[in-house]
Amino acid sequence: MKTLNILLNIFVCFSFIINLESAVTTTKKVVTTTTKVVLNPCESFPCQKKGKCQRINDYDYKCTCDPSISYGTNCQICKYIYTLKK
Repeated sequence: MKTLNILLNIFVCFSFIINLESAVTTTKKVVTTTTKVVLNPCESFPCQKKGKCQRINDYDYKCTCDPSISYGTNCQICKYIYTLKK
């Protein structure tokens, strides 16, 4: 009976070690996904004084200014002020 208990304990221990090792050596499959973010530089409203923004690519834009109101890269210069400076 004592021998049977010893064998049973060895079996239980051995089974536990096998399960522990298989848990350690099991690798998890990691799935990585990438999402392409489409950038729109016009979302920050760079064109001032009623200028219209046109997206050229993810990083570049062009402002079309109302010539009676403003001019400049971002329509930031008032036409009225420019006329006064002349």
